[in-house]
Amino acid sequence: MRLKNARDTGTRDKVLYTLKQLQDAEKGLEYPTVVKGVFYDAVICYTFEEVTAAFNKLSLKWGFPIILQDYLKGSEYNIAALGDGTGETLGAVISKKIYITEKGKGWSGVAIRNNELLELTRHIIRNLRWRGGLELEMMRTETNGQYFLLEINPRFPAWIYFSAGVGINLPEMLVSLALGRRPDQSSITRRGRCSSGTPRRLSST
Repeated sequence: MRLKNARDTGTRDKVLYTLKQLQDAEKGLEYPTVVKGVFYDAVICYTFEEVTAAFNKLSLKWGFPIILQDYLKGSEYNIAALGDGTGETLGAVISKKIYITEKGKGWSGVAIRNNELLELTRHIIRNLRWRGGLELEMMRTETNGQYFLLEINPRFPAWIYFSAGVGINLPEMLVSLALGRRPDQSSITRRGRCSSGTPRRLSST
């Protein structure tokens, strides 16, 4: 299975360094559109006035460039995974976001089995020859069911405790790998487990 990128699907983005560039881009914008800071933050805008306000706010906060992107609507997924450095995926936990904050961060999720996402994860780790933990953030669009890779974070996520809750203790596996012991390969063993923004809430669904 091939992961789609922006050029494959016609999804557009613009990298802007000046207010003049933003003004020049106005006619080509479609709404809603997303304004992103260079390091963090994203604002969904429905008018050019909102775009300009977000541009000014984020450039003052994070500097340039500012990124404008087409808005994609769909289901979001987070994958925590562990690679051995040779291209093999030692373990992976897939979480579908249930509740998303206003900044687009997942606050609660449920463990799922998804062979397509697991194969995409293996594909990425195999091609990067990734050693250690990482987090992938992906979206499946409502319109055509295509998967988009939103982010690769070179570390385990804040919700990594969830991996032990579904029977795959990725941090323990990482320690074994660091000590020269090869942990058993593993994927989701129990689905339907829920996580939230606080580790104290872990329950079956």
